[in-house]
Amino acid sequence: MWFITGASKGFGFEIAKAALASGDQVVATVRNNAAELEARLNAGDQALVVTLDVTNEKEVKAGVQAAIDRFKQIDVVVNNAG
Repeated sequence: MWFITGASKGFGFEIAKAALASGDQVVATVRNNAAELEARLNAGDQALVVTLDVTNEKEVKAGVQAAIDRFKQIDVVVNNAG
């Protein structure tokens, strides 16, 4: 499972799309507009979009926990946020 920060556009979005296209599961993080990214990824149960700001420790911990709760482990981290 991939945990990708800054997945709303650019490299983060493209990496998320590529990982999903190869059959992997993805947790994609955004600072806002999670529903919009979820719709753009259109990956159903293979993706989880989490709202978090990487400078907020509580949000990061909550995002990581959400990833583990959903997919049981994190295999790849792409720290792409700003």
